[in-house]
Amino acid sequence: MGSSITSLIGAPCTFLLFSIEASIMSAALHMAFGILLASARLIGSLAVIPIAIRSPRSVNKHLEPIFDKPGVENRASAAARAVRALAQQACGAASRG
Repeated sequence: MGSSITSLIGAPCTFLLFSIEASIMSAALHMAFGILLASARLIGSLAVIPIAIRSPRSVNKHLEPIFDKPGVENRASAAARAVRALAQQACGAASRG
């Protein structure tokens, strides 16, 4: 159960981080070199894909600052904290309603 929740949290975060990287890279290419934005987006996406495929560690490096904010060490801890928070919210809503 825990690994399933962790995967549900981790996968979207991973794709989101890589898409942000590609967007930043494409905007930089567009502004610095005057490349058409569509072409810059293609270049940015093609540059990020090999990183995503070859290096799972890079995903973890990007997630470390995200884990620092709530004070967790890994995806499993983040999932556990999220489940606890959702359970507390559900109990609070049930007692109010």
